[in-house]
Amino acid sequence: MTSRTTRWRLRKQAGGLVVPEGSDSDNSADEAELAERRPVRLRLDHEPPQDGNMDVGRQVNGLFEPEPEVEAQDVNVNVPHGANVENPIDDILPYPNGIIDIFEQANKSLSEPEVEAQDMNVIVNGPDEPNDANLEHPIANGEDNVLSTDSEASSESEEGNFSTDGDNSDEEEPPPLNHLNDERLLYPGAQLTLYESIVAILTFALAHHLTGSSVADLLALIALHCPIRNTCVRSLYIFNKFFKNIGKEILVCHYYCSVRYKSLVNRSDACTQCNRVTKVSFFIEIPIIQQLQILFNRPGFYADLQFRFNRMKKSANNIEDIYDGRIYKEHVQRGFLSNPSNISFMWYTDGVSVFNFSNKFSIWPLYLVINELKYKQRVKKENIVLAGIWFGKRKPKANTFLEPFYTRLQDFYHNGHIFSRPNGPPVHVRGVMLCGTCDMPAKSTFLRIKQFNGNYGCPRCLQKGEQYEGSTVHVYRHSPNVPLRTNESLQLHGRAAVASGLPCFGVKGVSLLYRMVSDLIRSTGIDAMHGVFSGLGKALLELWFHSDHKESDFTLYHFVDSVNARLKEFKVPSFLNKFTQSVSDLTSWKSLDFKVWLFYYSIPVLSGLMSQVYLDHHMLLVSAVYILSQRSISCAEINQASLLLNKYVLEFETLYGLRFMGINVHQLTHLSQCVEDLGPLWVYSCYFMEDLNGQICKFIHGTSHVGIQIASATTKMQQLGSLISSLNPLSPAHSFCNKINKFGQTLKIAEVIGPGINVVGRITHLSVPPREILFQCLNIHGGHCQMFSRLWVKGVLFVAESYTRALKRNSSYVHFTINNVSTLGSIKYFIRWSDCHCATLCQCQPCLYLCFIQVYERIPWRAHVHWDNVAFSYLNCVRESANSVVVPVTSLRSLCFYLSVKDGAHTHQYIIERVNSLEAE
Repeated sequence: MTSRTTRWRLRKQAGGLVVPEGSDSDNSADEAELAERRPVRLRLDHEPPQDGNMDVGRQVNGLFEPEPEVEAQDVNVNVPHGANVENPIDDILPYPNGIIDIFEQANKSLSEPEVEAQDMNVIVNGPDEPNDANLEHPIANGEDNVLSTDSEASSESEEGNFSTDGDNSDEEEPPPLNHLNDERLLYPGAQLTLYESIVAILTFALAHHLTGSSVADLLALIALHCPIRNTCVRSLYIFNKFFKNIGKEILVCHYYCSVRYKSLVNRSDACTQCNRVTKVSFFIEIPIIQQLQILFNRPGFYADLQFRFNRMKKSANNIEDIYDGRIYKEHVQRGFLSNPSNISFMWYTDGVSVFNFSNKFSIWPLYLVINELKYKQRVKKENIVLAGIWFGKRKPKANTFLEPFYTRLQDFYHNGHIFSRPNGPPVHVRGVMLCGTCDMPAKSTFLRIKQFNGNYGCPRCLQKGEQYEGSTVHVYRHSPNVPLRTNESLQLHGRAAVASGLPCFGVKGVSLLYRMVSDLIRSTGIDAMHGVFSGLGKALLELWFHSDHKESDFTLYHFVDSVNARLKEFKVPSFLNKFTQSVSDLTSWKSLDFKVWLFYYSIPVLSGLMSQVYLDHHMLLVSAVYILSQRSISCAEINQASLLLNKYVLEFETLYGLRFMGINVHQLTHLSQCVEDLGPLWVYSCYFMEDLNGQICKFIHGTSHVGIQIASATTKMQQLGSLISSLNPLSPAHSFCNKINKFGQTLKIAEVIGPGINVVGRITHLSVPPREILFQCLNIHGGHCQMFSRLWVKGVLFVAESYTRALKRNSSYVHFTINNVSTLGSIKYFIRWSDCHCATLCQCQPCLYLCFIQVYERIPWRAHVHWDNVAFSYLNCVRESANSVVVPVTSLRSLCFYLSVKDGAHTHQYIIERVNSLEAE
């Protein structure tokens, strides 16, 4: 059987073109001839315009033209007859794009050589540095590379040249997986059907981020363990065929001139601005409608979208989620989001370096989060829509990248789409882009404003800032009366910038986002992860502990060893993986470490070491950010936080100097307004998005077809939940898939207490039951008492002091209620009490599940009594009391941090409650 490469060469020779062995088609004349003689094999959305003018109105005033390297060159364009000058984006017409069905194209022979890359007129680089052109080209390669390999695998792949059955497979062509006979066993007497086997293998491959060659080897290994006569899938080619009709995902390639970033219909088109054929690049769109249909296919998904109508608020007038922010309420009042079938999105994007040997090549995924799902659901990877991927050595040009998404979302907003559901009639759904979040560099790119290190670099206000004398650092003095940017001023300044060719108040043009959201300024959140925790938080640590500042008044350089010694004594609760226990090397800290430091560790650790003036100043920051990060925030608390932050910024220059008054300090003054517009800070924090970026990078194996690898894995990941749900709940495959599809440690459930509450580990005999305390607290006489040490409550593992194997974590300190009184303590052990007289271990019912807790009492300290308006209700200085209590396990409210800090001859103890238990970390 001839290989695909051989067949391609034979076809070219038959057509009159002889392609020598090893040719990379680098000769420009040959390249032109090749381009003329090979059609791009695509299905088109619609026929291209006959006159060749693909987007009438796109160039009106240059407002929404893709940004060139020189902004001023956007000005001199002609206004087409009949164009809408006031709202030029209304005249942008959708243009035809090549559509590739990656599941159908993945294993077909292609008529184009693999060297045809993203940039047509470049020489393919060697393995030392990937060429952003040759790394990807679905037209030329059309492969589903996450779980597939072929004989033409890239030499740059990390896996080398994969072996595969490819077209040589002798196996029978399989039916689509969703039509597979569930009763077809792998072999006579097997406990798995073929359907269950395929789903289990896919689950395993995605959970462990397997390459195509790894999956091929796994299939062969499984077949070896089965009797000779079996129905096992033996080749990767056949394995992938099972998925060709499940949630068929259509990729759309959008071509553009890599010099002027002008959108092109086909990669062979000449750029109208360059007036010649130049290097052609592309980015990938993954249409959101197909992805949403996958989500609507899940049982209960439509019901989950009604959360905003069914949620139980702690306080009716408080801000507790995005629905309580002014932006969401405005859409409800207009009637759009009062419709239970309509949904809204939050956009997010950021650049991610994917190859260790090249920091230049990066991907920019564009995510859409569905706001109508409850927070814990909306941040799950399988519920997040991956709308598109920009990749290459240069960051995206906002309007070039956003244009197709604008077109799709406009159609979704005005016309909607009818989605089928498994347990109900089809539903007509419309969607709107509500808000977005990203870090400051990405915000500058996509809002088309200057970077934060330039004049007028703040996206929220019109403070110019200044360059600090003798440096390139841009600083922002505290100024309480700076005018805020508005949606109207943003457009006005964008038009002026295009007309003059120079930025106007920091605005370089009008972003397409301006027409995708109702208010671009107010709907763009301030990300606390980048701005507060790993931004300002890291900067403060460097000021305090770096040797460069050891002569400054604020330095703590001489206390580095003392701080490290204190940190090493701390053990984190079970909901955290770890904490970096040294301030000597901040490069090893992750963004979550800076958050844990700021909220939970900084004040207890710095007390007694830091000058009281600086500690009091730091407490202003911690208190204000705590207020704005709560699960429920009152209007009075928002005003309080605003006062604290303005006081913090005002005093910062005096204490630390103007040199360090950067954008992260300045934007603290806008945090309160951001909460009023969009909800608590955790709603639009980027922690869960950064984690998702890390996960999708694990699906990249080798430097070829990066975009398709990610898109293919994402599609399968979205479908995985539905596939697992379709399995027989009693089958071992269902249990296996659910087990490995969950992140984190695997726990052995001994008994189920109630919904989301389980006994973990062994239940043992309790030799000395606390009979007196049982009687005093719960009026319990006699009975049989047994003991256990671990309890799983709605995703949180509580571990009693009786569990001796917990060496690196301390998960016994808790916040609980007794007679509706908030109390702190440490769990000694858990009790299973039953009204029986068994002498040995038993499972008699009914029974009670209880906690034996050592009570700690709160004591006053400076954080609570120094200022009336500084809030630290979560941070408690405590001492052990003489009381112990027994309470039902349902009285537990949260797991807490416990810190013991030695200060000379004294030891201070702290029990610190979580700021909120919702935020994805």
